[in-house]
Amino acid sequence: MVKWIATATGVLVSGAFIYQFRHDIDSNTARIRHHLLTTQNHLEAGLPGHLKSATSLPPPPSGPKQLPPNDRPQLPLPSISQLRTYMTHRLLPTFKSLWNDHIAGLARGLNEFTAKDAYKSVTNAYATVKDRNSDSYDSKKEE
Repeated sequence: MVKWIATATGVLVSGAFIYQFRHDIDSNTARIRHHLLTTQNHLEAGLPGHLKSATSLPPPPSGPKQLPPNDRPQLPLPSISQLRTYMTHRLLPTFKSLWNDHIAGLARGLNEFTAKDAYKSVTNAYATVKDRNSDSYDSKKEE
């Protein structure tokens, strides 16, 4: 019962996020189009008569126009075969090569690891910290 509630809640929340993102994208796109049309009309109004185009643009809408859901221009979505091609030829090989590089680097580091080198590096780090602390202590003592 708990898993069902968590799943249903997750589906509802993700649906709400998707709806909100879609609404934001639609409103931002309408706002950008409105801004572009206004700017284009403003620039064309400033041109001399012989440079203006023969076809005049319609006046920009008064605000961002909300189209009904079925009348919204749809972005072309890639087909399943294009997604599959991208996944198999581009994304997965890139991820696999990065993963292999990291694992190979980790294995190389483990192979080159020796206790003697680790002891030397820890001893050197300790000596450096000790020297810094003693120098700062000596400078405070002199003041």
